[in-house]
Amino acid sequence: MKKKILAGAIASALAITLAGCSSSSSNNEQTVTGQAIDGFLVNMNCTADDLTATAPTNITGTFTITGNFAQDKTIECSSGPDSYDTATGSEVPFIGVLTAPKNSKFVTPVTTLVVALLGDGADLAASEAQVRTLLGLDEDFDLYQSPYTSAKMFEATQAIHNILNIVTQALTLNNSGLNGNDTYKAAMAALAETLKNRDSVNLLNPASVKSIIGEVASKAATNLNTTPPNQDLLSKIENESEKVIGAINQKATQLADALAGLPEGADPTSLFDDNQKSLFDETVKDAIDALKPETPVDPVDPVDPVDPVDPVDPVDPVDPVDPVDPVDPVDPVDPVDPVNPADPVDPGTGTGTGTGTGAVVGAAP
Repeated sequence: MKKKILAGAIASALAITLAGCSSSSSNNEQTVTGQAIDGFLVNMNCTADDLTATAPTNITGTFTITGNFAQDKTIECSSGPDSYDTATGSEVPFIGVLTAPKNSKFVTPVTTLVVALLGDGADLAASEAQVRTLLGLDEDFDLYQSPYTSAKMFEATQAIHNILNIVTQALTLNNSGLNGNDTYKAAMAALAETLKNRDSVNLLNPASVKSIIGEVASKAATNLNTTPPNQDLLSKIENESEKVIGAINQKATQLADALAGLPEGADPTSLFDDNQKSLFDETVKDAIDALKPETPVDPVDPVDPVDPVDPVDPVDPVDPVDPVDPVDPVDPVDPVDPVNPADPVDPGTGTGTGTGTGAVVGAAP
């Protein structure tokens, strides 16, 4: 039932409109309505430079921005604490910042890469051409279409987002002080920097992505002024990215076959969503788990019961080497020794250096 309701909403939201609105202050005031899509992204906060959307994105990722669009404005949609992707469900938070040039119908990971490759004063057409090359797409492929239109667009969208997602997850899971959105943006900037003048890279090829993603992660950490990933984490990032891109290739092939067999006029939304959800459940979730830091294992230290991981040793709170335990200074073997309360040899007689008044053992009567 949920998919039927969603499909009905999609029919009225799949296109963006750009229409002038009457205004007494400026002839350039316009209303822009668009969609943020990986799957449909809900509760994203969208802006166009100094202009802000009237509300967060709805169940179809739709937003509306009204204002003066006299000059080019980059559209940006940022995740918040309640953002999620309808394909994977509200229980899985979506973390990311997507951008698109002015007049884009959809804001997607693909348009985000186009913007990132622009740089200062770069030509939009040149950036678009490079993105097509990096994704192995035909020179006339529409980069601004909805990811729900073709298996190739689905594949490109998922590949770019999950490259950024792996880097973002790796850095934030191992450094709790990092902000998810800032890290995603730093990862995109690092990806664009890495890809400059490297048209031989194919972002849909697992081995090709594996060869660059470690560099992307290290540059992203530098952009964030944080410690770069160590060699162990870099290896995990590389290996997991290879698995995820390989799985995306397989899902795109399955989706293409399913779309080819779809009756004319049928709504393909569920096919896209099902492939994205299974991609997450079968591969992406495991990749994220693999990037998490390992939990220290040493809850009980038998030599030193004052364990830095667990300062109270539940098995042996008293240190057998030093009965005057700093956690429990009362020695249960010799709770009271008036001569030497820390005497490990003779806890109760007062022998040795004791100065008590009792008779000396062995003395003549």
